[in-house]
Amino acid sequence: IPSATHPPARTTAMPPFARGAPPTAPSQPAAAPVYDSVIIGAGHNDLTCAAYLAGAGLRVRVLKRRPVVEGAAVTEETAPGYRASIFSYLMRILHPRIQRDLDLARHGLRVLPCSELVSPVSREDYIQLSGEVARTRAGFARFSRRDAETYPAFDTHLAQAAQVVRKLLWETPVDPTRSDCRGISETLRFAWKYCRIGRSLCRVLDLLTMSAYDYLREWFEDERVMAALAYCASIGTLAGPRPPGRACVIMHYMMGKGEGAAGWGFLRGGTGVITQAIAAAACKCGVNIVTGAQVAEVRGRDGRAVSVVTAGGDEYRARAVASNARAPHVYLQLLDPAVLPPEVLREARGYRTSSTAFKTNIACERPAPLADARLRASRRRPRQPGLFHLHAHRARRGVSRARLRGREARPLAAAPLHHLGDAHHRG
Repeated sequence: IPSATHPPARTTAMPPFARGAPPTAPSQPAAAPVYDSVIIGAGHNDLTCAAYLAGAGLRVRVLKRRPVVEGAAVTEETAPGYRASIFSYLMRILHPRIQRDLDLARHGLRVLPCSELVSPVSREDYIQLSGEVARTRAGFARFSRRDAETYPAFDTHLAQAAQVVRKLLWETPVDPTRSDCRGISETLRFAWKYCRIGRSLCRVLDLLTMSAYDYLREWFEDERVMAALAYCASIGTLAGPRPPGRACVIMHYMMGKGEGAAGWGFLRGGTGVITQAIAAAACKCGVNIVTGAQVAEVRGRDGRAVSVVTAGGDEYRARAVASNARAPHVYLQLLDPAVLPPEVLREARGYRTSSTAFKTNIACERPAPLADARLRASRRRPRQPGLFHLHAHRARRGVSRARLRGREARPLAAAPLHHLGDAHHRG
């Protein structure tokens, strides 16, 4: 029931399904429809899930609390005349297959290359990572000839490992602890499918278990070069390059296969374009998106979620309910704890998250001046977006400290310059 606190929900127009037309519904249905899936949230993950389900011919409804479709990838006006990416600021690992399957380019996704990543190592010098291997190699040569010669093999090594992981991302994980016939069959089928990977799988295992420092030390000798590459392993964490398992984050940031260095790319119009493009693709597949619909309860019966109730009193019945909301919120607030197994409740109550970063959007009247001539020379193409790693002049010292305590006390900072190539995304 609409109220001042809970305004009436708005529903997007539902175009024909991508694969076949939807069944004709009576003008006055006798009962509320039962959807194949109701999805809570309309971020890029939720909408991707919805688009694939609808593309397979299922009837899908998406519920969004806010009046707009967005998520972590959202563009908003931060000052008069300035629009900025509020949360996520780069496209990194939007899988190429998803881009092709949903035809996101047709729906407005335009990637701007972020192919010049500049890391000052002092007030007089810098290291530049480029989408062009030869250019990065030339930059490394000013610090270490051996590292410059090694870099092409390192880049190929990471690319091959990333190719394996991209394939694994589309596999349903097997449970090797299952001893029943089905579990054993699934494990054997998975092992047979990837038995030809061989040494490539060993490379992935090294990345999953080694520290970023140890992994980079096997390839490079100059710690300034190592620090520039280890930057990726420090994003989004309080740990430095020393803890085990941090090497995989280097590959994680290079497996996007987007535009520019390390698979990174800006979006024309900001990261909100990602969500809008996926939403358009989902609607084309037949997804029904309802905004202004805050979910108040997920109802269960016989061990299954059967419906979703909004704060306005609307109930949507479904054969399956999917959610990308925080686990404690779903299990402890939306669901009745009485319907959950004790181990799920225990894990949900023990789930902890904390922020490791903050972001500030700055609207500038002109590009920031660079004090050093070498840094100014690194921006010969001013219309190409760039990313500066600030405080990297302490990175060499930071890597040495990380050997002893596994953590850098003075964190790094990044300054992405979107406006250099995107008139629609100023800031």
